[in-house]
Amino acid sequence: MTAWSPKGFSLTPAEMFRASATDVESENLCRQYAYVKTRYRSKVSGAHGWALTYDREEIPLKQLFEALQVFHSYRRMGRTHEDAHKAAVAHARDARPILRNFLIRAIDNYLDFLESREEELGFALKYIGYDLQARVTSNGQISYWGPTYRSEEGHVEVHRVRLKHAKSAVTRWAELAGYAAARIVGQETLSVTVAEVGLFSNGKSSDTIIFDRVHPRELSDRYRSSVRPRALELFEGADPSPGRNCENCKAVGACDAVISMDGALHQIGPGAYTRSISATDLHIYERCPARWHMERKLRLPPDLDVEAYGEEADRGRAVHRWLRVAHARSMPCSEHDLPELSRRSPHDVAFQDFDDATYATIRPFLLHHIKQCPISHEVGLTLLESPLYGWDRTADTIIASAPDAIYLRGKDLVVRETKTTKGELPIDADRARDGFEGIVYWLLTLLGGGWTTRFGCTEGVVELEVLTPQGAALFSYRTSDDTVMLIAETRVSNRVGQWHYDTEWQARPSAHCTTCPMAIWCPDAASGTAAPRPPDERPVQLGAPF
Repeated sequence: MTAWSPKGFSLTPAEMFRASATDVESENLCRQYAYVKTRYRSKVSGAHGWALTYDREEIPLKQLFEALQVFHSYRRMGRTHEDAHKAAVAHARDARPILRNFLIRAIDNYLDFLESREEELGFALKYIGYDLQARVTSNGQISYWGPTYRSEEGHVEVHRVRLKHAKSAVTRWAELAGYAAARIVGQETLSVTVAEVGLFSNGKSSDTIIFDRVHPRELSDRYRSSVRPRALELFEGADPSPGRNCENCKAVGACDAVISMDGALHQIGPGAYTRSISATDLHIYERCPARWHMERKLRLPPDLDVEAYGEEADRGRAVHRWLRVAHARSMPCSEHDLPELSRRSPHDVAFQDFDDATYATIRPFLLHHIKQCPISHEVGLTLLESPLYGWDRTADTIIASAPDAIYLRGKDLVVRETKTTKGELPIDADRARDGFEGIVYWLLTLLGGGWTTRFGCTEGVVELEVLTPQGAALFSYRTSDDTVMLIAETRVSNRVGQWHYDTEWQARPSAHCTTCPMAIWCPDAASGTAAPRPPDERPVQLGAPF
């Protein structure tokens, strides 16, 4: 069997092959991304001079781990716990304000867990490090990020730290980390424990023991049966599947699976680093750059007590979920698919997905969709809420979008976007476009910027379907309309430009602070209409490398 190799680019010879615990655990990792990443420090050849640029911003967990390094270094010098804690917090205070509040809380929560863990064990744990690698063959390594400790007797403990809540499942991450830790400590290892620590979930931290005092021999067996086969899959590669990995992929500039959309965002050059943008990103950013940075970039844990989106968004998501299931049948929607509440049965469309209250809410809207349903013998449905990823080389930006539906109608590539409202229907196409300009102009720009060509069509069409409890209307906008396209491209260029060159992410305090799940971390939220609830005090290789 011929070994898989990437198309359109090659890699310089790798001095080392490395598989990380996070990648080995992931079930949805792009195999081409993994192929490149496992070839540690190799460079992509064939990307026409482009190279991935990295965000110099602090990664939350890395910042936390560096603060913990300070804590443990102070303890090794014989300083008190209090002095070491102060030094760790001082290190965190060097971070930008947008991240500082979270880091201080995270340090407290983690050290509380560590202290309670040592009390439970009855002895002190000696810190080893957090960014650890173990050689498993002459040219293969496995690696993981997680504070790791050992006792005087040789019991080793690995802590997997999550930004949100701890999980209890035994994963390949835990099995790889446990095996690697045992190899790093060596023959002195009596046993390995892996614990998970959740830093913040709904105001509290959490922790759980994944496996306790497992013998190194058993860890070796687990590695061979579960971890190594997956590491080899990543190392061997396969055809690309664009997704969230694109933003961090060294080969995205030469990947033939992403849609070529050079110039689609109408920027004159790249931003500070390779980024990814979507319509949702722009919507969040325009309300508050700080929220975008915390929620979408840093992915800080949200305050689950805050109702971030509300009834309207919940209703819209439910309508889209029903339409996705109904359209997947490749049959036109009909009244028979939407029986009265009292006549519902398990045979109905998406019956298991909705309780009676939700179904009663969305049924009046969906009944008016029937006459607007795009499924017919003349239409070939291409995608249903499937994400599309494009690459604007000039802007050095991945463009992500997940339209409600994309289908072919003759030589037209049609994108259908469905919106629900309790208000009045727009009286004409202009009013409808103005009411939903963010998504209409965005989709028109993407159609004209590469989608239409990628699908082999001559023209792109955005269909805006507006549903109310009283009726529905369908409006169409074509990429052949030069006036509309000029407006769309100008609007998108201006909107993206503000985000594209931003590196400060300043907050915009407003009424939205009261419904922002990031307000608990934001240093400026208190200047909005209501202060947030504050945090508690507290070369070609010979043989397989793995």
